[in-house]
Amino acid sequence: MVVETNDFSQYNIVLSIGITLGWLSLLIIAIYMYRKQQDKSLKIWVIALIIYIGMFSFSFSFTFNQESLKLAILPLGVWFLLIVLPQSSKDRYRPYAWLGFCANYLFLFITILISFIHDGMYPKTNPATFISNLDDADLIAIHPSAQPAEFNKKRLQEQLEQLTAAEMQVIEWHRQSTVETEEYYQRERFPYLLVGVKASRGSGLSSTVHIENDGKGLLLTTPNQQLYYRVGETLLERKVNDAN
Repeated sequence: MVVETNDFSQYNIVLSIGITLGWLSLLIIAIYMYRKQQDKSLKIWVIALIIYIGMFSFSFSFTFNQESLKLAILPLGVWFLLIVLPQSSKDRYRPYAWLGFCANYLFLFITILISFIHDGMYPKTNPATFISNLDDADLIAIHPSAQPAEFNKKRLQEQLEQLTAAEMQVIEWHRQSTVETEEYYQRERFPYLLVGVKASRGSGLSSTVHIENDGKGLLLTTPNQQLYYRVGETLLERKVNDAN
């Protein structure tokens, strides 16, 4: 189950601004090239199409700063255009085809720059980035071993900046969660799921938030990592007597 973040927090404002600036830069360069050339018979929509096709390439995929990126290597779009375009049009449209291919490097640079800016604005090691708004937070028991309890929002908000990272054997926890023996079945470590949590506005981030059975542990799971934190006071108010 994924925590719903269907408001502005799910909108990555940094990425949107970066992509917009990238396309504007490409547009400015194309306009400059068009005004500089003497031949004004070229149609604008054809130039736009040539640039777009020129962007197609054989790319090498890699991961940088937890982001999946592509490095353009072979200009497949340029080669295709040089094959299909009439000989009389090749010289006129070739610069725009190469502009499209070079745009891949422009967007690669912008994406890398954005990743650093995004990390500075929304540090992914800070739990407050993923747990920014608790107004709609609700506790759900996801395992039969979970005892009836209520989530104390105020207590988490008070301790959010003081959360301390702790080590956890994630592999062992997954093994215990999947072993179908009565012993393990009765001792699920994270039997509660916190839903309705909103990440920082404009971050575009989402996570699942599990609460430990003692109410003092938080497990944040994102598409790229798992973070485990401990709090000083339990976040759960038991509805039955519980010997902690």
